[in-house]
Amino acid sequence: MTKREALQEILNRVKTKTEAIEEIMMLFAFNKRTLKQNSLYWLWMGYLESETGLSKDAFHVVFRCKFLANEMESYEDLFSTVILKKIRNCQKDMIFFEELYQIINTISRSTKNLSKSEYIEYLNKIESEIGIEMNIMLPIPGDYKN
Repeated sequence: MTKREALQEILNRVKTKTEAIEEIMMLFAFNKRTLKQNSLYWLWMGYLESETGLSKDAFHVVFRCKFLANEMESYEDLFSTVILKKIRNCQKDMIFFEELYQIINTISRSTKNLSKSEYIEYLNKIESEIGIEMNIMLPIPGDYKN
C-alpha cells in the first residue's frame, strides 16, 4: 500500500479532522527507522572506529555525505570551491575532512528522518561500500530489518 493509499484509507475511516491528524501522525511515526536499525548502525560505526582509528562520528558524517547528500547544485553557492571539492572527494572516495562536521546538516538528510525501508537501503549501501572499499565485514544480527 502506498502512502497516498494509506492516507486515503484514513480519511475515509475517520470522522473528525483531529482523528485524521492523529492517525496520520501514527502512520508516519510507525514508518520511521527502528531502534534496532539505529543500534546496528552505531554498532557498525563503533566497529569501524576500532578497525581504522577514525572516530565513529567521523564515519557517521562521511556516510551521510556519501549516501544522504542533497544534489550538489543545491549548495554550490554556499561553499567555496575548496569545500565543494572536499565534499565531492568525500562522496567519491569517503575522504573525511574536519569542516564536514559543521556543514553536514546543510548538505545531507538526517538519519533520524529516514523510513524503515530508506534506513535499510542506507545500511545496505554502507555494508557494501565497507566490504568492497575497505575489505571489512561488518557484524550483522538477523533482526535489523525489523
